Amino acid sequence: MLIIFSCENEKHSGNKEYQSQQVTKEVINDVAEERPRQISCYFDNYSWQKEIVEKKTKSIKDYFLLLPMDIVNCEPLFSEESLESRKQFITKENIKNGYLEAEGMQLALFKDRNKNIDIIAVQRGKSGIGTTCGGVNTLLQFDEEKKCWIYRNDLLPEDKKLEEIQEDYISRNNYEMALPYYILPEVGTTIKVFDEENESTIYNLKWDGSKFSVETI
Repeated sequence: MLIIFSCENEKHSGNKEYQSQQVTKEVINDVAEERPRQISCYFDNYSWQKEIVEKKTKSIKDYFLLLPMDIVNCEPLFSEESLESRKQFITKENIKNGYLEAEGMQLALFKDRNKNIDIIAVQRGKSGIGTTCGGVNTLLQFDEEKKCWIYRNDLLPEDKKLEEIQEDYISRNNYEMALPYYILPEVGTTIKVFDEENESTIYNLKWDGSKFSVETI
């Protein structure tokens, strides 16, 4: 079970309806969704984000700066953000390899060169156990036409297959449970799905240029 996030439409003055950056936590049992779901589309709050939205080519750092605040930090100290306050979260960046670390977070960029799109893997809070905000382990894409973030967990193997592998892992090792989370690659294109409870790898997710396949251990 992975914890990801979704947004809801909010109505504001003047009957103008838009999708805000306020994100609510949702527990998703089906890892692979049938179709992409839209999340944050509203960037007018911050002029510094609007400038990044319009960039034709974006780096992993740009994508981090565009993330909804609730994904970066579900308990922000301030109601308003600035470019500098968002940058302060960054602890490591490898722009060339498409990898970034922030406080309690990892981001990795996977390119689909045939469709000319970037898939962003996000990991925050590991499995979420013992945390206030829960864990984030998900795939996102920034839709350049709609200027929106959308979930791309449809690029993962079928959830039934992943559940069977995890159940076999638990049974084979006589574990009571598993608490999976992503360890994202700074080098290479393989995501390690790691068990926080038992400190071992459950399986790997390998990027083939358009989707992920599962590699058992």
